[in-house]
Amino acid sequence: ITEFNGVPIEWHNDLPPLVGKFSVGKKATVKVLRNGSNKTLKIKIGELPADDKIAGTGNPAATERARLGLTIGELSKEKRDALGIGNGVEVLQLGNGPAASAGMRRGDVVVSVNQKPVNSPEEFTSALDALKPGSSVAFLVQRNNGPIYIAVRLPEDE
Repeated sequence: ITEFNGVPIEWHNDLPPLVGKFSVGKKATVKVLRNGSNKTLKIKIGELPADDKIAGTGNPAATERARLGLTIGELSKEKRDALGIGNGVEVLQLGNGPAASAGMRRGDVVVSVNQKPVNSPEEFTSALDALKPGSSVAFLVQRNNGPIYIAVRLPEDE
């Protein structure tokens, strides 16, 4: 979403307050970027479902790692092909935490954790769960057209 009812959306957190000003059933105009093309959509504001029905990221395989301050999910075939890589998980969201402080970004693809390839959110979680609090972890991250390493120290207190 690049614009909501004429207001540009610069960051993901710009949208919720704008939508929140609208009553359920009201109509709005949304501009989105889909498959490289800008599209304008007419939408009707719906009611937010109960907390137990919220998908969060829209990705059923998304896994939140509170100790790092990030949410990861399955890597789409399209993104894998575009980056020319065979495995990894995508960083879907970043909050305040060690991962963001170390330089990880939304959209990064984590290819390995401590030189152990990850193919799914479950493998990512298992690799992190095996580490002791306070230890350092090396993430091999694919960003744009090149790989980089990002070192993150896990918090002491869990």
